[in-house]
Amino acid sequence: KGRLGANVLVGLVYHEVSDNPSKMALDTNTFTSMSTFNKHMSWIFRSYTVIDISQLKRESKRGDLVLSFDDGYRSFKDNALPLIRKFEYPVISFINSSTINKEINASALVSFESRLSGEPVLWENSNPAHYSDKIKLMDSLEIDALEVYQGEYLTWDDLKELSADPHIKFGNHLQNHWYSPCLTDLELRESIKLNEKENSPVVELEKILAWPHGASTELFCRIASQEGMKIQMFGINPTSVNRNTRVVLRVDMNQGVS
Repeated sequence: KGRLGANVLVGLVYHEVSDNPSKMALDTNTFTSMSTFNKHMSWIFRSYTVIDISQLKRESKRGDLVLSFDDGYRSFKDNALPLIRKFEYPVISFINSSTINKEINASALVSFESRLSGEPVLWENSNPAHYSDKIKLMDSLEIDALEVYQGEYLTWDDLKELSADPHIKFGNHLQNHWYSPCLTDLELRESIKLNEKENSPVVELEKILAWPHGASTELFCRIASQEGMKIQMFGINPTSVNRNTRVVLRVDMNQGVS
């Protein structure tokens, strides 16, 4: 507060909100306990105005804030939503249709491999070629272990229920949790379109894209704009986009943020 320019829109992003987070969330430090989340929501209420991202105007006021949740964890519905509804915050949840279809999260696979090998995580391996090769080699027990590791995600029934809430919007997080700079142009286009298509019978995704890992390239930002994305969300390091695309930078919120 006091350090932000008048037209700087603040974005916060949560992942798993739980007192019993998945091993994936523990390994990647992307979980927030219920007590910490409660503190965050009260702090936000005192200091910011949470705005509906789907109604975003070109100019923002000081203190405007976008509240978002990535990856479609089921804890969004079970743990975070009751408090969100109490404060009547508008929120957006960025989902991958792959996990709703009970498939393996591509980045969870990479993190799982790192855990087994003891080597650093190589997010660059979160791409369709690596994913396909590794999944083919895994037996049913390994797949079961990976499903437990990655945690619980929203189901189609959950999405149908949540779609009736006017305070909840859904955005595009690609069809799987790919590390975008390692995709081909065609893979990126197909992933954006496939996520929209597979979700369309239940929810309509806003023309808003949150880049997995907050990472992209100038070329891919242009492609996303060509595919209709009006707003693109990054981490704290933005990538240049065309003038018709709004950029929102987001801070990762987790248990370490007091």
